Amino acid sequence: MLTIVNKPTPLAGDNDTICESGTYQLAGDVICSEDFYWSSPGDGFFNDSSFLNAVYTSGELDIENGMVVLSLNAFGTNDSTDTMILYIQNFLWLRLEVLQRRYVLVKITQPMMLKFTLMSHCCGHHMAMVCLMIQPKLVQPIHLGYK
Repeated sequence: MLTIVNKPTPLAGDNDTICESGTYQLAGDVICSEDFYWSSPGDGFFNDSSFLNAVYTSGELDIENGMVVLSLNAFGTNDSTDTMILYIQNFLWLRLEVLQRRYVLVKITQPMMLKFTLMSHCCGHHMAMVCLMIQPKLVQPIHLGYK
C-alpha cells in the first residue's frame, strides 16, 4: 500500500514595512499542518508565536538594523519554513520653527538636501532662504534666522 503525505507549506506573507515605534500584525497561513510557530533571530517578540496572526513588536537591535527576518515554521513528515522581511523605518521628524510658534514637520528617512524658502506676510514681510543637509540620525534642533 502506498501512502502519500503532503509536505507542510508555511506562507509567512509578503515583505512589509513599519515605523520604528510600531507593531506588525502577521497574516501567515499553513497548508497540510497544524503544528507551526513563528520565530525570529531579532530581539523583538511575538505576543503568541503559535498564532498565525500573531503581533510582532520590534526590539532595539531590529530598529538599529532597519529590518528583521520573521520565519513561519511548519512541522510534519518533512519540516518546512517560509520567511518574510519586516523593514523598520527609523523616521526623524525635523521641526522647523516659523514666526509666532507656527511650525512645519518634515519626515526625514534618508540623507537628503533640503532647499526651500519660508515667507510670512503676517507682522510684516519676513523671508528665510534655507539649504540644509540632513542626516536621519540628526537629533539637534536647527534654528532658522529671518531676513
